[in-house]
Amino acid sequence: MSSAISVSQKLLAAAHIGNQGAQNEIILMLTPLLRKISSRYFIIGADNEDLLQEARIGLHNAIKSYDAAKNSDFLAYAKICIHNHIISAIKEAQCKKHAALNKSVDLDSAPLFSYDSPMELVIQREELESVLAMAEDKLSKLEKQVLFLYLDGRSYKEIATLLHISAKSVSNALCRIRSKLS
Repeated sequence: MSSAISVSQKLLAAAHIGNQGAQNEIILMLTPLLRKISSRYFIIGADNEDLLQEARIGLHNAIKSYDAAKNSDFLAYAKICIHNHIISAIKEAQCKKHAALNKSVDLDSAPLFSYDSPMELVIQREELESVLAMAEDKLSKLEKQVLFLYLDGRSYKEIATLLHISAKSVSNALCRIRSKLS
């Protein structure tokens, strides 16, 4: 199937410099290949169209990074980029790194703290105390430190510097915190 498909160097060059028409033509031409590749994978909470979109992003990355001087066969290069991008998306989904974003609601439609009545204040305080108690029971000392610094508005780099750990360790700790508290 894919061996019959070839993308001209002229079309690739135009797409590489940002010609949207050329990019769309390549994506349209390779859509059957994108469907075939994406059908081999599964992401929890995603459907076939989500995977196809990840494949399109991988193809877009291939178009932008392809160098004919280094890679003779664009199609082989594109397949590798597509597979790698889908695998990265799967790993991100498994980490639940973006779970908070996926479950979030618009602040205008769901105010976090409304001070309409004293009773609501008491309920909100009890909910906060419940979350803090859960954090106390379920999180390690490092995870608690990372959480409180993160809630204080610190960046990953600032937290890493303060705790004398790497930024990647901060990221990993936040992933574990999200999974333990969700």
